[in-house]
Amino acid sequence: MRNTIHIIILCLIAFQAQAQRGARIGLLMGVSNTRLVNADDSKADPNYLKTIPSFGYSVGAEMAYHFRFVNLGFQLTQSQNNQAYRVGGTYFANTRLNYLRPTALIGFNSNMHKKVRFKGQVGAAFGFLTGYKDYQSIIDPTTGQLEYTEFNNNKVTIRGERDQFGTISEGLYYTRDITGIISLGTEIQMSKRWVMNIMARTDLGLENLENYNKMELKLTSQTPEYVNPNYEHWRYTPHKYETDYFYTGVRKPSKNLAIGGFISIQYSIPSKRILDIEMDEF
Repeated sequence: MRNTIHIIILCLIAFQAQAQRGARIGLLMGVSNTRLVNADDSKADPNYLKTIPSFGYSVGAEMAYHFRFVNLGFQLTQSQNNQAYRVGGTYFANTRLNYLRPTALIGFNSNMHKKVRFKGQVGAAFGFLTGYKDYQSIIDPTTGQLEYTEFNNNKVTIRGERDQFGTISEGLYYTRDITGIISLGTEIQMSKRWVMNIMARTDLGLENLENYNKMELKLTSQTPEYVNPNYEHWRYTPHKYETDYFYTGVRKPSKNLAIGGFISIQYSIPSKRILDIEMDEF
């Protein structure tokens, strides 16, 4: 039995060595319809809270090593997830989350000898929050003045009848996010070395986004300075942008979702086996 296993392993190693086609490096970009999926927000009265179609982008670099029908890839992208809202039909709100995303992928492709090939990928991205902005505005019905509240990373800005500025000790959103990835598309051999990929892709969030920790809120524009050492931004929010101090439940967490299209241009660095074949053909 042990000898049989050794023979199978040696055969697999030999097969993979013969199947190696080489590495690729390239650049990619994508545009996606992005959402912050939240069960409580979905149940809210649409006359009070309504999500607006929102779009985000991704740009970055990628590399992969290709075998005959399988490839192992890595991407590093800067991406943005947006979600816009209409609240009460009178004011606008928006959440923008920026991530640096290292991504690991396993790819599958059809016959590499064809110029146009089917390609699929599955994998996961590990997002590190590089910055966020949570913004809500309202027009005062009496004065017609624009009033808004903005959390920009650890800075707080409240503009209205009395402008206030300050800081919070932690952000409203966690600094990490993990997404599962599925993509399907077409691979086009443009020349001997250059390849184009056109992919439809879904990034499904696996991590909760809102930071429920207690944090310290300081409003430094007040005299004396206002300090709340136990500030809980999401405590009295039955759904986003509604404050109800009688609400005793816990707001359900949100997750990222992005569905869109990606395009990449890759340069092939063939394996020695492929180079030998090309020399023989020449």
